[in-house]
Amino acid sequence: MAGLMATGRFSAGFKHSGMMILVALVVFNFIAFSPNLIGITAPPGVNPSVGTFMPAPLNLGG
Repeated sequence: MAGLMATGRFSAGFKHSGMMILVALVVFNFIAFSPNLIGITAPPGVNPSVGTFMPAPLNLGG
């Protein structure tokens, strides 16, 4: 409708909305796949020198 109101043609509105969709996809992919832009750091790695994991024994209320 914006293209029809601005220039009298529907094609202008389709062209504008298509450009907006493409820009939104590019910006979304740039932000979503660059997490350091929003402050997310890499998770710490596993340190094998810490030792073996030993789960605590179950306490079934007894």
